[in-house]
Amino acid sequence: MRKFLKGLCIIALAVVTATTVFACESNAGKELANKSAYNGIKTVVYGSYAQDVVTSPTLIAELEAARWVNDRAIIGLNEYERVVAAPYRSGASFGDGTEIEEGKTYYFAVSPVNWYVLSSSSGKSVVTAEKILDVQAFNTNTETDNDGNYPNNWGMSTLRDWLNGAFYDKAFSEFDKVAIDTAKVISAYPQSFYKAHSKAIADTWDKVYALSYAEMTDAAYKFSEEKGDYDMLRVAKVSDYARAKGAWFYIASPDEDSADFERETFFCGAGVYWLRTVGKDISFAGVVRYN
Repeated sequence: MRKFLKGLCIIALAVVTATTVFACESNAGKELANKSAYNGIKTVVYGSYAQDVVTSPTLIAELEAARWVNDRAIIGLNEYERVVAAPYRSGASFGDGTEIEEGKTYYFAVSPVNWYVLSSSSGKSVVTAEKILDVQAFNTNTETDNDGNYPNNWGMSTLRDWLNGAFYDKAFSEFDKVAIDTAKVISAYPQSFYKAHSKAIADTWDKVYALSYAEMTDAAYKFSEEKGDYDMLRVAKVSDYARAKGAWFYIASPDEDSADFERETFFCGAGVYWLRTVGKDISFAGVVRYN
């Protein structure tokens, strides 16, 4: 795997989620789209991140007695992270159905991250994380600055800083970083849902970035060109780690006889993640919903 990856220049497009609750749309009988692309898309394993909750009582006991540095510990050859749970609501559960108890410490295995390969050309690949890995605000700064930069400006966002700083350093080893390219990220301002900005947003140069509305509806990236389609490739499930930290995710209990059983089952556990595209006004940034 290392030999294969050494020649790649990977541009990582990380997906993160807001904790906002969204109402379920009613489109009874509407089928899932992009099944062929979803089933046929190539994947690559690269970097590592805390994802799955530890359930073994023996391992949990070892972790409780372990030496922790910055909420990380190593047992044998494996690394773990711990989180004091703050789920988005009572009754929220991990992927195996176990309810997340608020205030309880949980342990998570740091494991390889799976990425979808959206495009590949001239030895470079554009990839996006298969799962929602973590939780971050788009911008902790909520006021327009003296230069007229709005809080939903990707280039000025704390999300961009986090992805290319703390996330980048945490997810990728020094060996991994050698193969990660710095890409010109086209401003999402011309691709915005609304023309709410009084000034254009500049392009940026990033190693990790959020996708734009235009990219999420681009057939060249294998996505459906219709924003309203229930595109299987746009759906991102939420990792156990992100669930413990408060990521919102859709919960469904579909009737097996329902015309929507396949769709609702597929959406269960899916979350909401940021776009770099501006939203309906200066206080909003675009998102991809669970469906």
